[in-house]
Amino acid sequence: MGIFANKIRLPRLAFINLTLRRLNAKAVLDKADNPVTVLKESIIIKETTPSFKNKDKRSKLLKIHTEERNDAFVLKTDVRFNTPSGAADFCLERAVNGKTEWHDKDKRLLSVYL
Repeated sequence: MGIFANKIRLPRLAFINLTLRRLNAKAVLDKADNPVTVLKESIIIKETTPSFKNKDKRSKLLKIHTEERNDAFVLKTDVRFNTPSGAADFCLERAVNGKTEWHDKDKRLLSVYL
């Protein structure tokens, strides 16, 4: 028994379907190198957080990849991020820990896989 005893072991090329807590954003984690792809039709929060530091980058991605629907942004295409936190930051428009914001269909946090 070590520090990683509770981790779920997956094959190197496994994909995990994820949902963002408190938001209808869906994503897939590529276990090979941990990029997260936020999937088309995901709902992205529209409100802005004054302290969020990546507003310019997010604005550019929103213009390219989303459309406005019912007071929210909806992805028109899949968008890949290098990290789970980068993907969650984009969706929530604030700095967060992606390992504790994304969960699988059984409500297990992403942190149990990484």
